[in-house]
Amino acid sequence: EGTGDIVPWPMIVKEELTKSYGENVFQVFIKSYGKMNSNEVIDSNAHEEVAALQPDILLIEPFILNDNGYTKMKDTLYHLDLLIRTVEIVNPNVIVMIQPPNPIYQAEYYLDQVNQLEKYSADEDIIYLNHWEEWPDVTDEKLLQYLDETKLMPNQEGHTLWAEYISQYFINK
Repeated sequence: EGTGDIVPWPMIVKEELTKSYGENVFQVFIKSYGKMNSNEVIDSNAHEEVAALQPDILLIEPFILNDNGYTKMKDTLYHLDLLIRTVEIVNPNVIVMIQPPNPIYQAEYYLDQVNQLEKYSADEDIIYLNHWEEWPDVTDEKLLQYLDETKLMPNQEGHTLWAEYISQYFINK
């Protein structure tokens, strides 16, 4: 199945919010930076682009996957911090939420990076939406049922699982 056939989790969440709350309650902006790593995102001033949207809620998935092999985790967290602080300058009342990228089967160093992200969130007193609670463990072969053929990205089942977790956070069902 090609990536063109997949409805990504942010689109599913946006649809669920609209279904639950109506058309004009949430204005959802989805920003994706493709294969850019966090350094490239900052160099392109994307953090200022996000800040210019003046979000009331910023749900961010840091660029851990794209940074893997290119950027040290301390630099990933530095870039994340810079993005958050830039948004907070424009809207000091913004509610910041961080979530990890999707799990990867049998990834050890990556797991350590995600644990560092969770620790950063706790240290900075930022809401951490740990959707990994819903996925099979990274050591469980069942995780492969939720990943595409690259074993790095979610397939439709993975996006749906992820979206359900995020939707349940915002929608009292």
